[in-house]
Amino acid sequence: MAKNSHQILFTEIKERLRDQFQSIDSLDNKAGLTLGFVGALFAGLINSDWFLNLPHVYLLPILALLILATLSLLVVILVRQYRKDPEPTSLIKGYENATEEKTVAQLIRNFEECYNKNEPQLKNKRIFINLGFVLLFLTLAFLAVALINNDKFITGKNMDLRMHRWEVFKDGRFR
Repeated sequence: MAKNSHQILFTEIKERLRDQFQSIDSLDNKAGLTLGFVGALFAGLINSDWFLNLPHVYLLPILALLILATLSLLVVILVRQYRKDPEPTSLIKGYENATEEKTVAQLIRNFEECYNKNEPQLKNKRIFINLGFVLLFLTLAFLAVALINNDKFITGKNMDLRMHRWEVFKDGRFR
């Protein structure tokens, strides 16, 4: 292999490895933001009398889908150890007196091993984040169906909509 070929391979493989780590960070950020949305949605629903009074046919699937979406997104964020070579100490000890061509050739092999070792973990992250998005979409769709089909919400039946007459007492309190 010519010296020029080594340098091109080194640069290209290093860039691919950098792109791979940026993809990992991007997926973690997306999962974190989506998990925040799921948490806010869950908190809003749990504090809603309308939601808590839904029939079980709506309530249980919505809660189950939210929990599954949360678990799926947590799997994405799970801390994993990725391979990122070279280790500086090993590189110095092994290649301090080696030629530049030999060092670059070894770095190329190490970068390739890192990339291939990290790729299955990145693929799993993609699968679980897509699953989380699908589950979140299903949750929102089921919530919309519950909202549309719930007579109590649309017609106001069984809801306390009485108007109160407010009066000010002499001590300044409202009733």
